[in-house]
Formats: sequence, structure tokens, C-alpha cells
Amino acid sequence: MLEAIKKNRHTKQLTDLYRTLSQLYSTQDQIKLFHQNLSDDQDTENTEYLVYTHEEYGLIGSARLYPIEMQRPGHLKTAVWRLDRIHTHKDRLSHLEDTQVHEVLRGFYQSLYEYLDNFSLKNEISLIETSTFCTEHKDLKEVGRWPFVYEKRTPDGYSLTGVLALNDCINVSLKDSLTLH
Repeated sequence: MLEAIKKNRHTKQLTDLYRTLSQLYSTQDQIKLFHQNLSDDQDTENTEYLVYTHEEYGLIGSARLYPIEMQRPGHLKTAVWRLDRIHTHKDRLSHLEDTQVHEVLRGFYQSLYEYLDNFSLKNEISLIETSTFCTEHKDLKEVGRWPFVYEKRTPDGYSLTGVLALNDCINVSLKDSLTLH
């Protein structure tokens, strides 16, 4: 089950999430790896934390969704949303066969994608940018089967920026003119 927790409206839920993470992980470093702190300068009143819980295996994954601006050459800035801090608890599934792990992770990625699709329809958003480490991006494409229309490795080589065009609201030929900030 995927739950959306709005940053400023559900502060108690975020506190409870942080407490749950503290119980799951023994050190602050491990908690930071999960969410790199729950709050930073990107968080706004519109920020949502998306948390996926599997009925049998518990907390499996989470992500953060928030608005940004994007500039296309010759066009005004466009409202876009960014999905980052996508994290899975693969270690909680270490006792399972690889195919079972992929099935559980696919449930998280598909629930997350369905949420983004519905969110984009409701809020009339056509683009969602993802910011992930290369291994997470690979999982989104291969395990989650996410249809990225644009992908670019960041200068550090460790992460990737991807763009999802949801609800057929963007012409795929525009992907080369996207400049993300």
C-alpha cells in the first residue's frame, strides 16, 4: 500500500516515520542513507513523502515528490515536479529468492508510478523529473518498467536525471530541448 504524507499537514506522520526508521536501523548513518534527513531546502508546503508498505514484509520503499521549475529554450518556465530520495529496503528481503524480491519491488515501483500518473492528472502536470542513483534508475526502468522519455547522467557519474511524460501531455520530440534546474 502506498501512502502520501504531506509535509506540513502531517508532521506527526513524518515524526512517526522517522521513529520507525530509527527502530529499523541501528545507526544515524543508516537513517540518513534512507532519507538523508527528512527536511531540506527543497521541502515546501506542497512536498509529499510517498511511503510503500507491503502487507507481509512491512516498509519496502519511499520517495519524495515536490515542485520545481523547468526552462525550455524559447519558452517560459514550466511547473514540473521532481521525484527523488527513491529508496528501497532490499535488505529486508534478503531471505527471498531473486524473483520474489523483484516481485515485491515491482509492487512498490508500480504503485509509485500509478500514484504519479493519478497525481499528474489531478494537478494537470505533464512532466515529472526523477533524480536517482544509477542503480535505482536501472531498477525503475527494468523492474518497475517506467517509460522515461529523457535520461541524462549527471556530471559526477553516480546519478541520473530522468523525465517521465505522463498522460500523453508532451510530444516526445521535445525531449532534446529540456533543460532541468
